[in-house]
Amino acid sequence: GVFYDTAEETLAANGFAPNRNGGNQGFLRKPV
Repeated sequence: GVFYDTAEETLAANGFAPNRNGGNQGFLRKPV
């Protein structure tokens, strides 16, 4: 996948809300 400077950018680019799929998208919310 493509990663961005911030989690916010990643979420916005992928159309996700921060906790929509917390189990699957945790790596997007916490890229570090």
